[in-house]
Amino acid sequence: MDSAQPTEAANARGIRASNAHAALRALILRPQFALPLALLIALTVNWRSLSLGWFGDDYVHMRFALQQLHGEAWDRASWNLFDDRRAPGAAIDGHETLFGPLPWWTSPSFSFALLRPLSAWSQLLDYALWPNSPMLMHLHNIALFGVILFIAGALYRRWLGLGVAFWIAVVFYAIDDSHSVGTAWIASRNTLLATLFGLSTLWAFDSHARWTGWLAPLFLLCAHASAEGSIAVWAYLVAYVLFLDRRTLRERAIALGPLAAVSFGWFLLSAGLGYGVRGSSLYIDPRADPQRFLLTAITRLPEIVRLQLGISDAALRGLAPSEQPALGIASYSLILLALVFGLRSSWLTPVTRFFLLGTALALIPQCSIGALERLMYLSGFGAHGLLGLAAAGCIRELRVGPEWKRAAYGCMVAAVFAIHGVVALIVPPLGFTFAMDMHAHVWAASRTLPRGPEVADRSIMVLNYPNYLMSVFLGVYRRQFAWPGPHIMHVLSTSPTPVRITRSAPDQLELQPIGGYFMDASMWVVRKPGERFNVGETVQLADAQVEVVDTTPDGRPAKIAIRARLDDPRLLWVAWNFKEGRFVLIDIPPVGFNQWLPSTAN
Repeated sequence: MDSAQPTEAANARGIRASNAHAALRALILRPQFALPLALLIALTVNWRSLSLGWFGDDYVHMRFALQQLHGEAWDRASWNLFDDRRAPGAAIDGHETLFGPLPWWTSPSFSFALLRPLSAWSQLLDYALWPNSPMLMHLHNIALFGVILFIAGALYRRWLGLGVAFWIAVVFYAIDDSHSVGTAWIASRNTLLATLFGLSTLWAFDSHARWTGWLAPLFLLCAHASAEGSIAVWAYLVAYVLFLDRRTLRERAIALGPLAAVSFGWFLLSAGLGYGVRGSSLYIDPRADPQRFLLTAITRLPEIVRLQLGISDAALRGLAPSEQPALGIASYSLILLALVFGLRSSWLTPVTRFFLLGTALALIPQCSIGALERLMYLSGFGAHGLLGLAAAGCIRELRVGPEWKRAAYGCMVAAVFAIHGVVALIVPPLGFTFAMDMHAHVWAASRTLPRGPEVADRSIMVLNYPNYLMSVFLGVYRRQFAWPGPHIMHVLSTSPTPVRITRSAPDQLELQPIGGYFMDASMWVVRKPGERFNVGETVQLADAQVEVVDTTPDGRPAKIAIRARLDDPRLLWVAWNFKEGRFVLIDIPPVGFNQWLPSTAN
């Protein structure tokens, strides 16, 4: 009797566990349960973003959408939000982009235009339905991420089964800190839409059902109409037909034909209409400059791989600068070891090869813009599939072999779960804090610029500011939070080093920073890499003329001259004061005298 009771209890526990497992399978396998579950997980992971409000590019999109809805955007179609091309021969500051006028150092060949009609209409929809509620706009992003998680889970389930690898891949993809930061930014809608339609393309292509045959090209068209990064879906399509597709070669080619036609047609359309990015060191359009893209990819790809697999930059920012490289390399090395040894027993299987090749190819398009974690949704799908397979392989090895071997695999499993589990849950608040700190800085800086209706007919002349990209948002925030104010703001200089200003003539002011200009890397956003300046090169602005007086040996401006009516009260000369954290009005020195503007950085 006594021996039977433990047996009955064990049987009862086994039955309960079996029932729980069956219920869990039902939740995962049935879309009517899995989709709400995915949406709930997305909300749970990203609930902090609901209180973030608008920041950065959000104000640019807000201005565009409201102009469209109020009938004020006569020069721009509703689907053409991301087009800032300058008309041939137009003056630098006479061309008003969505972010404000271009700076004087802009390359003559610079052009920025992205064909993203679905993303533009998505932003327009937000402001048509709930223009005063950023919380609902954030909720829109979270809902999109929930659907992405649902589709990714369906694909993981098809290719990984319902074992340990599936659960690890789904959980890591859901809590990835780069996804949290990307989802928290309303302006990142284009990346979410491209990912949603990109993964939907894979789902429809893998279905092999007659009724889904036309869905894959439609989803791919929607992905291309959302963002350029959608081209990464071809990484998985290629890997799929090579390793997972059981059809004949002829059938595979026929199935890929409509998808290739869609992508090639979109490429011809966007190129024919002049869309793309040219003349920039940050953005590289492989269609316009394939050679430079390939050369740049060699230098950018290792950093992108590190960010995809290792510890995030947001986590590293919390450490001392001297400690960051060592921890970054250590985390990256541990994950690589886990991949090498965890996949050792399964690397010949079609699924592992699919995720290996798909991830490697999906990371390449990222090289066109650099290591930005918030864009790593499509590449993250393959990376987390690999991590799931590797972690499952390491867990299997914990059960066999000598103690030292089990300890080694245990360390690798711990590293994977620490970096992509524990740290991933901790980092999002750090990323949100960084974004909000940037928002607070630019908001406060914009409020220290001259403003008010009494100076509306004047111009702000910024003699120095720490960073060009921050100055771009400074102009956006000035319109949003410090209006009415001067009709235009010229950013004449961004340099982290002290700048000597000399009045060499009644109408000429010379600026000479220590080390020359373009030490601030963000200045290269609107200029081609290595594009030299020439002594005597001049650029005419509305209120001044800028001339390059001297150059450094590598062709950067060492000294510039600003010709303007320096004593005209309509010109308000300001510079950034780092110690006070504000802009201060500058008194132009008398002819023949000079003064120093202090460093704008710590």
